[in-house]
Amino acid sequence: MSSVSNNRGVEVFKRSVTIFGKFLKTIPEGLCSICFLGIAGVYVMLLWAIHDGIEAYFGITSGFVSLIVYMFSGAIAGIPVLGGVLGVYGAVNAWDWALWKAIALFSPFIFLPILGLLVWLVGLICDTVCEKLRRKLR
Repeated sequence: MSSVSNNRGVEVFKRSVTIFGKFLKTIPEGLCSICFLGIAGVYVMLLWAIHDGIEAYFGITSGFVSLIVYMFSGAIAGIPVLGGVLGVYGAVNAWDWALWKAIALFSPFIFLPILGLLVWLVGLICDTVCEKLRRKLR
């Protein structure tokens, strides 16, 4: 990669950070707190759904083993796609939710990481193609 394309990337990044910073200044602090609490609440529900799903699948009734499962489910909940899928499984099988309700609640933990990966791959492909075109045009 040439230094020109790196400098352009840095400039685009600086502009987007500036624009995002201006946007954040327009949002009241109370609204940010409410959004954070909402996201934290959904994450706790994901954690319990994974916990209850594992307990239902393995038939765990012991209190000590349940504590170990709870700690294990906390680690799993942090894994983007796996945590969301297991959360849907737990909500459907342990809580008797409809599948669409579980997917609606936990879809950010499933689809946003996949979308982010796809955007990164498209950007990587576009950078490679643009660099090859620049070399041909020189």
